[in-house]
Amino acid sequence: MSRHAVLIHPSLSFSGITERLIATARVLTGQEIPVTVVTTPGSRSFAVERAGLSVSYAELPENPRELPFAFWRTKQLIRSLKPTLLHVTDESMASLGAAIASRLHVPYVLEIHQQVHGRIPHAPGVLAGVIATSESLVEGIVNHGRIARGLVRVVRHAPVPSDVPNPEVMAHEPPFRIGCAGYLDHRHNTEWFLEAARALIRAGAPASFVILGEGPREMSLRRSIREASLTEHITVGVPTTVECGQTLSSLDIYISCRTQGGPSWISCQALAQGVPCIFAAAGEAFHLIRDRRTGVLVEPGDGRRLVQEIQLMLTNPEFARGMGVKGSEHFLGIAPHARFERDVAGAHALAVGTASVF
Repeated sequence: MSRHAVLIHPSLSFSGITERLIATARVLTGQEIPVTVVTTPGSRSFAVERAGLSVSYAELPENPRELPFAFWRTKQLIRSLKPTLLHVTDESMASLGAAIASRLHVPYVLEIHQQVHGRIPHAPGVLAGVIATSESLVEGIVNHGRIARGLVRVVRHAPVPSDVPNPEVMAHEPPFRIGCAGYLDHRHNTEWFLEAARALIRAGAPASFVILGEGPREMSLRRSIREASLTEHITVGVPTTVECGQTLSSLDIYISCRTQGGPSWISCQALAQGVPCIFAAAGEAFHLIRDRRTGVLVEPGDGRRLVQEIQLMLTNPEFARGMGVKGSEHFLGIAPHARFERDVAGAHALAVGTASVF
């Protein structure tokens, strides 16, 4: 039977979800499964096209009932692609994915990236599986989302280090470059990073700061930086590099600010790259980080502690570099990309009935 996977993705914005989408699509194309990404354009459109992926742009209404004509056009587009499996890459598209899958009578897989606190819209007759990006999400998916436990499978983030030459971090003259990255919405505690940056700048720390991302909170962050007269010290922008790893290689210290559902794919990429990392102590971070050995865990929102940990790295670059190396080794040992490839391919095979165990 000829297979065709259609991945429904909210937007090709710079986010961990988009980076994981690219990795997932590459796994499937490597299995010689045709893939089409149905999405809306964004800053990562070029990166997706450079990855050789087929893309169709659509309206993607999150609530099909509120926008019936947009839903009908999206459904017709996906129907024309003749999918054998739909893969909904984010819970924000759960209602849309369920509605399209049930009307086209096509099995679908739903991916969950954040804690679930209410019922997950789904179509029981065609829902073939739910992929959780972290073990910590499973109980919420089952108990609050009302999804059968047997349908849930954990497929953790597992990026590979970029093949771009990675300069030795913190081995140059200051200022050192400290950054955070991701989609700037309620799941990304960028204000925590900004609070620490303000304190370090006022203390004269030998550092510059960069917020890599975009999203609904971007304008408010820019306004806060202007009002604090810190535009010379803090940059907010969307990366232009094709590979996310190229951007992360330019950082000396990475701060993982995502608090709902744990670290994103981008944060895991920084860890794999060997960049010294400080993670918000939430979700999967406890599994990825051995505190003060392979990285640092800080209680989300504790600005004073975050400042202290950054200052320790700035005053002891050798310690920071060593922790970055150990962090990469530990991460690549517990989250090999080969396992991600196997699990993604297995989830799709099971969803279309070509494997026997989920």
